[in-house]
Amino acid sequence: QKTFLYALFRQQYLELIEAQEVQKAFALLSKRLKPLEPHARKSSEFQDLCYLLTCKSVPDASSFRDWGGVVAGRELLIEQFSVLLDIEATDTSDPLEVPP
Repeated sequence: QKTFLYALFRQQYLELIEAQEVQKAFALLSKRLKPLEPHARKSSEFQDLCYLLTCKSVPDASSFRDWGGVVAGRELLIEQFSVLLDIEATDTSDPLEVPP
């Protein structure tokens, strides 16, 4: 779940960078992403996110050259969320109680 939260905030951050809203991006980076840094896909990703603060757009940074933009990023989040829901739906170790 924290990995998904990291991915969600990462997408939001990338969108802010793309919109050149650097102050909002910096606030998100320090308040939301930094605490979740251990859940990044690779160990250097947070450092790369920091570097983006100095760039004009997301693809300017080599590690994010393959970022497909807002729509593609959001579609990827939807896929990740679907997988997360499927996992929780099949987990019967702690069944939810449904009131009558």
